Amino acid sequence: MTRSLAEAAQLSYRGKARVTGIGGEGFHRSWIAFLGLYDEEMGPYPYLLPEPLIALEIKSYPAFDAIIGRDVLMLGDFTLRSNGDFEWHLR
Repeated sequence: MTRSLAEAAQLSYRGKARVTGIGGEGFHRSWIAFLGLYDEEMGPYPYLLPEPLIALEIKSYPAFDAIIGRDVLMLGDFTLRSNGDFEWHLR
C-alpha cells in the first residue's frame, strides 16, 4: 500500500521488512493492517479477514493505493475474467 494510505488509515508502523520480488531483494516500510471486503449480498458492512496482514509500501500510483498479493488471494479461490469481473471465495 502507499505510505499516504497507511498514514491516512493510522496503521501501526512495524519498521522495514526484507522483500524479494521481481527486482531482487530490498527493504520496504511495513504496517499491520486488516483487510475488509464488501459484498453487495452481505449488506453494508465489510467482511474482515480474521488475521492481520503485513502491508508493504509501494510507490504512489494514480490508479490505486493498494495491491492484494498472491499470498492473500490464495486464502481462497480467486477467479479473474477477461472483462475484469472477479470472484473470490474464501475458505
